[in-house]
Amino acid sequence: MTAKNIPEVSGGQMKTIGFLIVVIIVIYAAITIMKRFGLWRTSAERAEAQKKSEQSVATKEAANVMNVSKIFDPVTWSKDSKGRPSIAKLLLSGALAKSYAQKIQKNLGTSWYQYSNETAIYNVFRSLTNQIQVSQIAFAYQALTSHDFAGDLNNGLTNAKLNVINNIIATKPSYSL
Repeated sequence: MTAKNIPEVSGGQMKTIGFLIVVIIVIYAAITIMKRFGLWRTSAERAEAQKKSEQSVATKEAANVMNVSKIFDPVTWSKDSKGRPSIAKLLLSGALAKSYAQKIQKNLGTSWYQYSNETAIYNVFRSLTNQIQVSQIAFAYQALTSHDFAGDLNNGLTNAKLNVINNIIATKPSYSL
């Protein structure tokens, strides 16, 4: 091709092309940043997150990440080892357990467009006086959302944040039921 066959581009067309290139770069950068902070997920990633939240507490993955034992079982709080009602003074009131479950649900980023407020979640666990109360919150959370408490924590928080929760819970007395 010779220079005679190349069409001329006006200054207005160059500005438009330049503007479009800048818009593309800004959109790419925004998506990259959102992916880094977990605010952008593909449909496959959303489907996988939904699948994980539907898994039960007994799954191996939830057990490994959440150190699941009787404390995350939604019914541990209601009976002792012989099936008798447990000691009421170790328990939260039903309203308080529901309030904590709602607070965790509100601050747990389980959707692709939400982010978690882990400080609020940590504060709920810090306010507990024993590990039995974690089970009460799991029970209230399951009643509130019809979702698995440990599974939603697993999907909504990173492993590092889950370890913080495990460390908080480990400081609480674990009354034997």
